[in-house]
Amino acid sequence: MRLQTQLILSHLFVTVLSVMVFVIGLVIGYWIYLQTPLPAAWTADWAEFYAEEVAIYLDEGCLSCVDELIADQFYDAAEEPSFYEWLIVIDADGTILASNYETLYPAGASIWDQLPFGTERSDFDLEFTDFGNQNERHFAWAPIPEVGGWVYFHGGSIDTAFQLQQTVRLVLLASVALGIISVVVSGATGGLLGYYFGNRLSLLGRVSAAFAAGQLGERVPVQGRDQLSVLGEQFNHMADTISQQIVDLHQLAEANARLAAEAEGLARLEERNHLARELHDAVKQQLFGLNLTLGSIPALLDKKPDIARQRLAQVVGQTQAIQEELDQIIKQIRPVSLQDQGLVTAVRQLAAQWSAQTGVTAEVDAQQEQEAPFRIEQALYRVVQEALQNIGKHADASLVQIKLFYDRDRLTLQVYDDGIGFDPAQVDTHQSFGLQNMGQRTAELDGVFHIDTSPNGTQIEITVPLGDV
Repeated sequence: MRLQTQLILSHLFVTVLSVMVFVIGLVIGYWIYLQTPLPAAWTADWAEFYAEEVAIYLDEGCLSCVDELIADQFYDAAEEPSFYEWLIVIDADGTILASNYETLYPAGASIWDQLPFGTERSDFDLEFTDFGNQNERHFAWAPIPEVGGWVYFHGGSIDTAFQLQQTVRLVLLASVALGIISVVVSGATGGLLGYYFGNRLSLLGRVSAAFAAGQLGERVPVQGRDQLSVLGEQFNHMADTISQQIVDLHQLAEANARLAAEAEGLARLEERNHLARELHDAVKQQLFGLNLTLGSIPALLDKKPDIARQRLAQVVGQTQAIQEELDQIIKQIRPVSLQDQGLVTAVRQLAAQWSAQTGVTAEVDAQQEQEAPFRIEQALYRVVQEALQNIGKHADASLVQIKLFYDRDRLTLQVYDDGIGFDPAQVDTHQSFGLQNMGQRTAELDGVFHIDTSPNGTQIEITVPLGDV
């Protein structure tokens, strides 16, 4: 599930849960409120309010105004006396001046004949407001200021169950409206937050992928000081460290390459010096003796033919000795596999050994095999070694095919793998010594070096002239 969706759902869940808790808390709080004297006190406040209103009209002598006030603000309590509110205005003598319950409390009647709900006669002797709560019904009476008399206010049959039912209905309606508004606002807020944080995470992912693909200069823009910013800083620090390590490795590789080149040059020089010493100490001395022997033969042919024949036999023996010495020297500088078996067999053995080490199938095919100059065989053997090494490191291949095509005047080597290929333009020159070596070896043989690569595989082809074998 996407981060944006998760944030939207979490916001909606918290919002709905908050509204439910609010509604439940409101209903429970109102139920507790109904169990206290507070609703009755609220009824007393209404009684005092109407007493002040009535006092103004009575002070002006406008009893009809009192009737109009009751008619405007109250239903006829006779219709639903258990549910409608009662308002009874009584003068100081206990005579009913006006009420909205004419059936039971008509104007002109004595209040003492029919005391209102929850009162006694002595209650109306009080000169201050009082209230009560009987059978979950609230009532209050308040003295009329200055004029005298009382106002009796009865809340009707507004018991706890009824009040609670009405309140719950109103609360539910309000909660639905509030919930719709909250869900819209919460969903929009969650969507914006999800979009914001999702974009930041996507940016971190894109930079990570680009860095992994070799774009070492990529960094994450740091915004703020939240956890994502800290993560971005940690990634940038890691990227800086890795980039520096890669630079150090490149420098080390360059240094190693220079040392290897120097070592190879020294080895070649030492080999040449060794070869020169061998030729000087063995072959040159024998050639000198051979020359002396051959120089004495012409003079002996006429005078002492037997001795001349003996000297000729010595020449043959010396020639064979020189040949053996040369063979030994050549064997010292020639790879054992090439020395003993030739290029094709040496490549087969190399491929078999590499396949056993890597688990990648390697096939070798040679057509019209023939002898080739040693320097060509040695160079192509090294090229195959470099190619197999690169394939094992980078290609992720399952099959390698090595082919040798012998023509009368040229030799072609093909090395194919079914790996993932690469982009030659993107190859770091500091990491492509194998390819450089292949090209250099081919150039030294006046050959042609070609690479054909794609995501479906790579083929290296080298064609070198054989010349006079």
